[in-house]
Amino acid sequence: MVQTDSKSRLSNQFPGFSDRFNLFLDKANFASLEYGRARALAERFEGSKSGARKWIREDTPPRHLRDIVESICEDLPGNYDRERLLAWLYHGDAAENPFEPAKRRAKQVASPAPEIDHTLLSAVYIKVHEHAKELGINLQKMNAETLDMIYQPLIAQVQSTGINSISSILINSLLTLASKN
Repeated sequence: MVQTDSKSRLSNQFPGFSDRFNLFLDKANFASLEYGRARALAERFEGSKSGARKWIREDTPPRHLRDIVESICEDLPGNYDRERLLAWLYHGDAAENPFEPAKRRAKQVASPAPEIDHTLLSAVYIKVHEHAKELGINLQKMNAETLDMIYQPLIAQVQSTGINSISSILINSLLTLASKN
């Protein structure tokens, strides 16, 4: 039997994830949070009710979140960018809220930002998160300066040569270097 300590469980938590995930489910008219959401998730995605409860109550994303998002997006009215949605579910305010009207988002920006392809940016965040998890590195504990040291070179590379240009070796090297700081 594999034992997990509370520290390893906490590293899988993303503050505010459950609130964002529940908002996403509400937008798709999924079963009510109070009446059967955990059961409905478990049945639809062949998981356990206790596991689904962690997704909606304990800020713990499912390992197969991408598949769940793809499936539930089919129930959403409108068309949502899956990569932006995933980035927002994982990172909250650090990523663009896909459900917030564009006019409202524009008012929140104090100064004009440089032109950024948010789809590529989201893909970078997701790739870094996945590699960090594999390496056992908790990005939530890193300060903004350290995270910039990881993301900025990757974002620059992606903007010039595309998402497929990012190598796993580069991501792992940046993560390992940043975790030693």
